[in-house]
Amino acid sequence: MIDKATLEIVEMLIPEPGKTAAHVELDRYGDKLLLNLWEEDGAVIVYDGDTLEVEQRIPMSKPSGKYNVWNKTRYEEGTSH
Repeated sequence: MIDKATLEIVEMLIPEPGKTAAHVELDRYGDKLLLNLWEEDGAVIVYDGDTLEVEQRIPMSKPSGKYNVWNKTRYEEGTSH
């Protein structure tokens, strides 16, 4: 995780050492983080946006996607376009 003001790395999410984690995104409200564990025995992992605690793990084979369509279709403060 990168501090928006300082651009310093403040936290690293490593769901499973040695496995590929990709496409970390905030949900529409900024409450949850969605992370793809891009492996044959992978998952979409849902983190609490404040505590970074795992809330849910949804098993999938090589999940790959952009889940936050809201931020991609609207130009709001703090979102990527």
